[in-house]
Amino acid sequence: MVHFVGAGSGAVDLITVRGAELLKNADVIIYAGSLVNRELLFYAKKDAVIYDSKDMTLSDVINTMKDASEKGLDIVRLHTGEPSIYGAVREQMDELDKLGIEYDSCPGVTAAFGAAAALNIEYTLPDVSQSLIITRMEGRTAVPEGEDIESFAAHQASMAIYLSAGMMDKLAARLISGGYKPDTPAAIVYKATWPDEKKVVTTVEKLAEAAAENGIKNLAVVLVGDAVGHEKYDRSKLYSPDFTTEFRAAKRCIEDSSCAVTDNNTKANGLHGIGYEVETEGLSDNKRIKSESFDIGLQGKIVNRYPEADIFTFTDRAEKLAGKVSEHLAELGNISPAVFRCHKDEVKKRLSFSFEEKRAVIFISASGIAVRCIADYVMDKLCDSPVIVISEDGKYVIPLLSGHVGGANDLAVAIADRLGAFKVITTATDISGGFQLDNYAKSHQLYIADRQLIKSVAAESLENKYHEHDAEDDHQSCVNIINADDHQSHVDMTNTDEYIKQLISEGGLVPKVYYLGIGCRRNKPYGDIKNAIESFIADNKIELCRLAAIASIDVKKDEEGIRRWADTNRVPFVVYSAEDLAALGDGFSSSETVLEKVGVDNVCERAAVAAAVQFAGGFSECEGSERINDPDNSNSLTYDGDNAEEKTGKSSDGTNFICDRKLIAKKTVFDGITLALAEGVWCGKTIRG
Repeated sequence: MVHFVGAGSGAVDLITVRGAELLKNADVIIYAGSLVNRELLFYAKKDAVIYDSKDMTLSDVINTMKDASEKGLDIVRLHTGEPSIYGAVREQMDELDKLGIEYDSCPGVTAAFGAAAALNIEYTLPDVSQSLIITRMEGRTAVPEGEDIESFAAHQASMAIYLSAGMMDKLAARLISGGYKPDTPAAIVYKATWPDEKKVVTTVEKLAEAAAENGIKNLAVVLVGDAVGHEKYDRSKLYSPDFTTEFRAAKRCIEDSSCAVTDNNTKANGLHGIGYEVETEGLSDNKRIKSESFDIGLQGKIVNRYPEADIFTFTDRAEKLAGKVSEHLAELGNISPAVFRCHKDEVKKRLSFSFEEKRAVIFISASGIAVRCIADYVMDKLCDSPVIVISEDGKYVIPLLSGHVGGANDLAVAIADRLGAFKVITTATDISGGFQLDNYAKSHQLYIADRQLIKSVAAESLENKYHEHDAEDDHQSCVNIINADDHQSHVDMTNTDEYIKQLISEGGLVPKVYYLGIGCRRNKPYGDIKNAIESFIADNKIELCRLAAIASIDVKKDEEGIRRWADTNRVPFVVYSAEDLAALGDGFSSSETVLEKVGVDNVCERAAVAAAVQFAGGFSECEGSERINDPDNSNSLTYDGDNAEEKTGKSSDGTNFICDRKLIAKKTVFDGITLALAEGVWCGKTIRG
């Protein structure tokens, strides 16, 4: 019997327990002496016969196995790492098959995993990479067509590259040619897990330089991808408190900053913080379980947190910086950042479109130039495009217009962080730490019906702040440059809760409670999508200002028509995986064609309900839901309380309930576009990227 055993990546104690036992019992051991740690041979019994295969051909190895097998001896063929990866084991097995000699395999730890352990990295970080490509450069052994470095680099996945340490300059060039950015994180791990291990973290463009500086020419694995830098990733769903598995139920609102602990007065009003508390006293266990089952751990991703951007430059230096800014915008989710090199009188030709589409406008120039260019287009605090100025040396990033509602402040901070620049935030409430009603409403699904509230709330907040500091800060002037990482205000949420509830009851703030689900054919024109949505919303007598989000399946995350509509109307665009949409269960329209194409039988209805589940409360969970959703009760649908126990069904007026949310408009088709509308109960949840 021949046992093919993986020796592991190098360390003696990384061989599997099974592999160690096979070594201990082997009569004959054939090991790869040039790659396997010789200390592993200490496991061998004293009378074992040991061969070093580095001095042998395939025929020599097979003949040795044949002779030992004929004598009834137990044989271990000890390969480095994991034998199935570049182990040349198949050709040996084929020869053994011809000879009728039995064999089996014992896995080992390959170098890619030894290297990951050395660097404490995870290859499959959520929203970074969910794939690991193990490959090599062609050398004396060719690689098949379609498996060249460039082809794999195009995927932007995590890569572990073997047998290529002596070709670092060529490797780096081909990785960049294939699609990796020059500054993509990379690492070289020499003899991973061995006592003389070396590990070097660098970037793709500096691979050759790093290898030369550390004297690495062979026996190394090269790791490439953003996972090596382990930054900017989403947490996994597996351990999320709001994610249900077969072993535990989701825990609503735990570790969710939008769900604060409330006082007794708040509970008496049926509200949980700004939202609602689920009353469980007096309910049977059966009812309580069904109520909690509405939370199925959906984690949709908002893909348009930052608006698409137009960058205006006037000099060579600015144009060069614009290239870097454009790359950073792509990292932030932009799908169509545009760079314009033009004369000042040409800027206005594009600015008209930029402001109409609510695109971010970025000037790499002096602030005065930007101000003069945009002067004719500045109209409304709540509708203006966000405008940002970046100094030509890249040292300062300054939001000029629409800092809160348009998101200029957030975008400026994100760009500054990536450029290593100072962010210069000048909005009064950011400087003082005062309450920002417009920012709060934007992130908590509220429409500001009374525009004067923005000024009055800010003035009141600022006055309170100044009174707090008058005694100790009388001698100080107002600070006008913020260079902190967190420019958001810090507010006493207890007082804010009561204030927001009062503004809602008075009609100054209106909850956004509707969630639009959309599906469409690939590359559907923006005009078609715009017309379909406008018609659909009008038919269902829904005001656009009450729309909290538009949602779809994740394969549509880069659908330009949907993104453009969402950005123009400043509506968050949320996408879900097919698995998340399918987890909503039954009760939806179903299409076999859609199922075959995207992996779930319906997109628009499921996406609408998914968004309502993730970002709103359920009708059976929240007392007074009709009153909060529509204080005037003009658009409320009558809810049959007897149906509250069920996840899916119809109320007495025929309204469809799925996951305790109302599917108020089922799948409607508009020439290659499908739309659906769901309603939830506003409960103060945040809806940010």
